[in-house]
Amino acid sequence: EGKTAIELAETKVYEGKSEKCLSVLKSYRKTSQLIHAVLCHDVETTRKLLEREKLPVNIRFRDRIGKTLLSHCIEQHNTELVRLLVEHGARVNQIRVRLHEDTDVTIPLFHKCLCDNECLDIAKFLNPQMDPAEHKEKDQAGNTALLAAIEKGLSVRYIQWLIQVTRGSALVDRNADGLTPKELATAKNNTEVVKMIDKYIIQNVVQESGIPTLLLPQFSINFCCEEEITRITDEKTKKTLVELLQDSNDKYNMKKWLNFKEVGNYAEKIMRAASGGDIFEKEIRMKSSDGGLSYIKDKYDANYRDRNGFTAMTRAIVFHKFDIIEYLCTTRPMLKTLPDNLNRYPLHYAYALPEPESERVRKLLQEKNPQEIEKRVDKDGLYPADYAALRDSLKVQQILYDARTLNVYAQRGPPLGRWPVGALKDPPEEE
Repeated sequence: EGKTAIELAETKVYEGKSEKCLSVLKSYRKTSQLIHAVLCHDVETTRKLLEREKLPVNIRFRDRIGKTLLSHCIEQHNTELVRLLVEHGARVNQIRVRLHEDTDVTIPLFHKCLCDNECLDIAKFLNPQMDPAEHKEKDQAGNTALLAAIEKGLSVRYIQWLIQVTRGSALVDRNADGLTPKELATAKNNTEVVKMIDKYIIQNVVQESGIPTLLLPQFSINFCCEEEITRITDEKTKKTLVELLQDSNDKYNMKKWLNFKEVGNYAEKIMRAASGGDIFEKEIRMKSSDGGLSYIKDKYDANYRDRNGFTAMTRAIVFHKFDIIEYLCTTRPMLKTLPDNLNRYPLHYAYALPEPESERVRKLLQEKNPQEIEKRVDKDGLYPADYAALRDSLKVQQILYDARTLNVYAQRGPPLGRWPVGALKDPPEEE
């Protein structure tokens, strides 16, 4: 008959039917008008509806992972509508949307700005509205915004901006294949990006005055490749990073972090101690009587993150080292917010454990500022609490097995500590 849903419902009301249905449909009329205005890129109508009707702007299409009004406008490169929606409360933090309409794979909202270089202005507008942690959120391949931009071959200008707004911290993040931004650019033969990254590192590590933007320890404590960092050459002086640091006054004592191998060996002992494993110190095999806690208290000096993205917190959780977890939560609370290469946070690992161990670890992690970690999702968009229902799954069993048997260089070997009671000692896929 060519009638709209409301017109049909009105007809039925006259017949003594569908009165409740009509009421519900009318309540959605303004919202439908807003959606229609946004889809038609009608800025003025959108503005009038938002200002006069005070309509909600955080609307999703189809379902809970469908596109939002904001993500649609980003995809369409409509900067004016993006600004308007954000000014009226459109959420930019902790939002994931479908990669495209034919999949259930999700990506962080900000990644919608990485479609091409035309979206750089939108990205620059959204950046100050966002929690800085959004730059660390990952897609299904474990790519942060910076890694995704390199993967997609965006311009050097765009990639450089992403490095600058994260003050270089994004240079030590890794994707699911364990590659850092520079390693990924090298693998893709993107020499322009590699040169730009090298130049950025030189300019921000070697400084005679002021606090360097980029501290050298970040590369060694995150197990970056020594040759790729220390052999970076300054185009003007033709000196390597090592030579430049030797010539500088180095008042921040960064030279001690130049020996990547030594730093790696030190970090491995930290990880073993956090796992409750045996520690080799000064060529003497020592067994810590308190399961590694005293070693951690005495030696822990940086937030080491190995090539898997694991920290001492991750290792302590999967080996049920409650005293170490409690100590790290108190002295190194930042560890609670550091994800692994697949964007799994310590709380994800806590929920993956069996009961009652899971509850005990969760209480320690959630004692202070729980909201900061409860809403973080992994690369697949799963919240930590979602892992509770997956404890017996092959996926979660593999996650725990990996965290116990992958060494700091992402190589398979014996467990770093003693197997927890009830832990799966064989690879799950071989069962």
